[in-house]
Amino acid sequence: MKYKKITTSSDRIIEIYDDVFPQHLRHYHILFVENSKYQLGTTSTLIQSQKNKTFFQSRYSEEDIENFNFNHEVFEKKFENYSIGQSWVLASSPLSTYYYHTDRNNNSNGLTLLYYVNTTWDKEWGGETLFTNDYGECEIAVQFKPGRVVIFDSLIEHKPSAISMSADEFRFIFVIQFVLNQT
Repeated sequence: MKYKKITTSSDRIIEIYDDVFPQHLRHYHILFVENSKYQLGTTSTLIQSQKNKTFFQSRYSEEDIENFNFNHEVFEKKFENYSIGQSWVLASSPLSTYYYHTDRNNNSNGLTLLYYVNTTWDKEWGGETLFTNDYGECEIAVQFKPGRVVIFDSLIEHKPSAISMSADEFRFIFVIQFVLNQT
């Protein structure tokens, strides 16, 4: 497994993990998300006016997460003091529109996990995750790389970049929002 830590100019941390899951499990994951039940457009954003019905979302229960088989010792340890707030998979296409957003408000502590589920993706298709600093300036782009896991403070504004019209498959992202347990 490869690990990289990036810090924004506002001292917020973005962690990137590559080669987390073996190939057979990644193929299981893509089949699982391709066969999930999707609904047209709701978003993770807290800004209701930015809802846009240009993508599909499949909400996941804790049972779905268990069946998805997203278990890894690194993540179990990292999230031992957190509870799952909500989880879903987004299926995006070149027609999808996204807006910068955070995944929580200022009154809660949390982390967001993104798992790039696709087993193939041409980097020319775009779909990177863009992150801003606390002043709203985009300063980090994390490439959409098959099998990659990205974990970050849920207060970091972010959004996917546009997907090229040449992309011949959906961009699947498995998302879990974690909330820090109250002690």
